[in-house]
Amino acid sequence: MDELKETQEDTALDEYPAPDPSASPTALAELGCERDDLLPMFADKARELRWDLPIYAASPDNLPDMAFLAWSPLQYPPETVFAVPKREWEQSMAFHIALNERTGRQTQRERAFLRHTGDCFAVYQFRPETDEDKSGRVPLETARTGGLSPRRAGYELVYTAPLTGGDIEKLEKRFKERPPVDFHHRKIGVGDIIAVKQDGKVTAWYLDRLAFSELPGLFENVPLYRAGEHGERLPLTDEIPLYRETGEYAQARGELEAYFASHDANIACRDAIDEAVAEHYRDWCLDTTAAVRQVREEFGYERTLHVLAVAIRHYAHDGRISRDNILWAERFPLKPDIASSGFGGDRNIDFLILKTHLVLLDAFTKAARRDCERSRPLSEEDIVGEAERIFRELKKPEAPNGPDGKSFTAQFSPEFVARANEGDYVMLSSMMPFRSFEVTPMRDVYSGGMFARIAGNESRGPRRRLKQPVFKPRRPSAKRGKDRSDEIKEEDSIAETTKSNHDRVREIAEGIEDKIQNLFASDQYAAYLKTAAKFHRYSLNNTILIFAQRPEATRVASYKVWRQLDGR
Repeated sequence: MDELKETQEDTALDEYPAPDPSASPTALAELGCERDDLLPMFADKARELRWDLPIYAASPDNLPDMAFLAWSPLQYPPETVFAVPKREWEQSMAFHIALNERTGRQTQRERAFLRHTGDCFAVYQFRPETDEDKSGRVPLETARTGGLSPRRAGYELVYTAPLTGGDIEKLEKRFKERPPVDFHHRKIGVGDIIAVKQDGKVTAWYLDRLAFSELPGLFENVPLYRAGEHGERLPLTDEIPLYRETGEYAQARGELEAYFASHDANIACRDAIDEAVAEHYRDWCLDTTAAVRQVREEFGYERTLHVLAVAIRHYAHDGRISRDNILWAERFPLKPDIASSGFGGDRNIDFLILKTHLVLLDAFTKAARRDCERSRPLSEEDIVGEAERIFRELKKPEAPNGPDGKSFTAQFSPEFVARANEGDYVMLSSMMPFRSFEVTPMRDVYSGGMFARIAGNESRGPRRRLKQPVFKPRRPSAKRGKDRSDEIKEEDSIAETTKSNHDRVREIAEGIEDKIQNLFASDQYAAYLKTAAKFHRYSLNNTILIFAQRPEATRVASYKVWRQLDGR
C-alpha cells in the first residue's frame, strides 16, 4: 500500500489548489448541495480561513448558510461541511501562496511528468534574470546563431496537466485565449517550450514566431534515480562532476557533454535548495541543519557551495546578506560564464536562487559553510589554537570547577570535536604542561561533549607555558650524493634532540615552580630560612631558586668560577 501511494505521488500532475485537499470535491453534493461555486472544507481549515474569507456551513438538514466570524465549530453538528466561494478563494492570498509553493517543487513535478503513465503535457517558460531580460524570448534560429541552443537549464516548469486531446497548436491557443485558473504566469509566447508525452514518448517543442520547432534531446540529461539510505529514490547528481570551466572552454576542448551535465545538475541543486528551505521553514524558524543535510546528501558540498556562491555574489548589494558571506563568495573560485559574443549574459544566472527569501538564503549559506568546514580534517594551526584556548580555560577558575569538586575542566569547542580524530587529541595533549591532563567525555554530567581535565592540586602558576608542538616534519625530496635513508635518520635525530632538550628544560622549570608553590604552605619554610641565612647577600628570588634546586648547598658560584677552582 505504501509503495502504491509513493508511486501515485511520484506521478501526480499539477492539481487545482483546493482550500482543503483532505475534503472530497463531492462532499457538498452528498449533502444535497448542487452549487458548483463553493469549495468544501472541514472545520479546522474553516477556522483558519474565517478571518479572510466568507465561510458557509452545510449539513444534511440545512443548505449552505453564512457562518459568521464569531462562530465556533462546536456550534455545528459533526457531519457539517464548510465551504468557501470559489471566486473569493481564487482571489485570496492563500490561493496565491499555494501556487507559489507548487512552482517551487520543480524537481518533483518534472519527475512526475516524465513518470506519468498517461498522456500529458508540461509548459516551460524562460526564467529571466530581470523583467527586462528578453534574451530567452527570441526565435530559435536567432538563439542558435548566437551560439545558444535552448536547454532545460534556464527554463522553469510552470504547469503540467493531462493531455485530453488536440494537437499542440490547439493547446497553445487554449492557453492564450482562456488559460486555466491556476495558471498564474505570463501568456505563452516566443521562446516558451511545451513538452508532450504521448504513448510513453516525450517530445519538446519550441514556440517560434510562426510555428513550433522540435527540440530533440531536451530531457537527455535528466538525472536517473539511485537508492537512498532509507530506500528513497534520489537522483545521481552527486555522481556528476562539477565542471568549473566556462562553456567556451568546454566547446574548445570537446567537453560540452560534461559541461551541460554539470550545468543541469546545478539547476537541480538550485531547485533542491528552494525546496529544502520551504520544507524546513516552520513557525518563523528555519531548521538549517536539516535543510543543509537534505541538499548535501543529494548534491554534496562542492556543488551546493558553488550554487550558493553564485547567489551571494549576485545579491551582495542587498543589506540582508551578511558581510561574512559576501567576503566568502568573493574569494570563492567562480568564473563568469559569458560567451565572447556577449549574447545571453552570464550563464551562471541559469541556476541563480530566486525563490528563497534572502534572509533565509543567508542563514542557509552560513550553515552550509559551517558544516562543510567541519567535514574537513584539522590543520596544525587549528590544533594549536584549540590547545591555547583550553590552556587559558584551565588556568582561569580560582577554585576547582569539575563535577567532583576536585578538578579543573574546560570544554572543547563543538567545531574541534566534530573534526578531530584520535591523533589530534594526542597531539593537543602533548602540548599541555600539566602532568594530570586528560581528555574525557562527561555526558552524564553535562549535556554532552568532550572535556579537558586536570587534578585540583596541579600547579597552574604564571610560569606554566604550553609546550612547543612537535608535528611530523615534511620530508624534502632526495638530493644527489646523499642517501635518502641517511637524510631521514638525520631529520628524526634532530627532531628527537630538539624535543628532548625542550622537555628537559621544561621539567626543570616545572619542578622549581612546584617547590615554590609549596614553600610557604608546608614545614619546608624553616629549612628555607636556614638556606637564606647562609646566603644572606643574595636576593629573595635567588635564595628561593638555590633552596629549590639544592637545599644543602654551602657555596654558590658561576660556571666560570667553578672551572677556575677545579684547575687549582
